[in-house]
Amino acid sequence: KGGGKLVGTARIPGSKSISNRALLLAALCKGQTVLKGILDSDDVKVMSDCLRQLGVSICTNVDADGDVRVTVRGCAGALKSQTEFDEADPKNTAC
Repeated sequence: KGGGKLVGTARIPGSKSISNRALLLAALCKGQTVLKGILDSDDVKVMSDCLRQLGVSICTNVDADGDVRVTVRGCAGALKSQTEFDEADPKNTAC
């Protein structure tokens, strides 16, 4: 049984698998999560686009250190359903 708020910082290595998992976990959380050091790859961009189609707000920027910084506003597990995915569709990419 949960109850406490999780607060902290973790450095994510440039890994496709870890980056995609971090995006998914952030999407399922309640509130805003900032991920720094996410891998800049096609697979990670496709995951971000799919999460956007499910109603998750995701903004990607490069910070002053040159690291990719992704801000995810999670949906607390309430993802949209009945969505068809098209990884080439650029809709819902505005920050």
